[in-house]
Amino acid sequence: STQSTWENKNKMGKMVISLLLMLFFAEHSFSQDLLGGKGNFSDASVLSAWQKISPEGYTLEISSEELTISKLETASHKYNDGILFRFTDSKPQHLTFAFMPNTPDLETFDIRVSKYINSELVPEGDILFFRAGFYNYTRINRDQMAFKHEVGVWHQIDIMFNWDTYVVDLYLDRKRATSTNFYRKDHKIKEFSYVNALHIYNLSPGTSSKIKGLMICSSRCPGFDKVQFSNAVFQHKISVLWTLSVSIALILLYILQQRSFHII
Repeated sequence: STQSTWENKNKMGKMVISLLLMLFFAEHSFSQDLLGGKGNFSDASVLSAWQKISPEGYTLEISSEELTISKLETASHKYNDGILFRFTDSKPQHLTFAFMPNTPDLETFDIRVSKYINSELVPEGDILFFRAGFYNYTRINRDQMAFKHEVGVWHQIDIMFNWDTYVVDLYLDRKRATSTNFYRKDHKIKEFSYVNALHIYNLSPGTSSKIKGLMICSSRCPGFDKVQFSNAVFQHKISVLWTLSVSIALILLYILQQRSFHII
């Protein structure tokens, strides 16, 4: 009976460990940076992965893992004319980056997350329209004044996409700033089957900005597993599998303890 007790403990212990590992990896192992690290701007070579839409209208400089994107005075006041990264058709959940606007009061920094079919931009397929705009207000989608940014200061941005409700949550320096709908939600919901492109550009000629640490990820981005966000609406959802796994493990351990007690 002593041998039977140890055999039962061993089997149950293996079950608990297997369950914890399975659920841990289910939560944490599938996060993928859809840019493949090309948004870390480690050196000038990463720019070869980006398509330059209007190379004659911009200067791009990389230093200390920061990209400075400057639109010339002679360039046109035009959307989506900076650089473009095409990634696989996906439903990303997390976009993270830090940006520094260098020009006051103008539309100086834009990021859009969009959908292409072949080489054609789908007009109603944008889920994100982020801009450091007029009078130093930053816009996200239909929220024209999400927060007021400072020129010459880094701002850490994290944006969470909820594909069930078509809502984005914006976090500024780890604190929740606002929530709003996907950019084109008021138009054609059917277009939101996936996105596959990220644009960076400056709308106004004669403006400059910096960006670093850019990732867009299939779930919470790598390295952010233990980052805490204030008033995070996604925090509970992000950890539900891990919480469930620990709860089940505790129940199994309790059952094991009771069974061992009765056998002895």
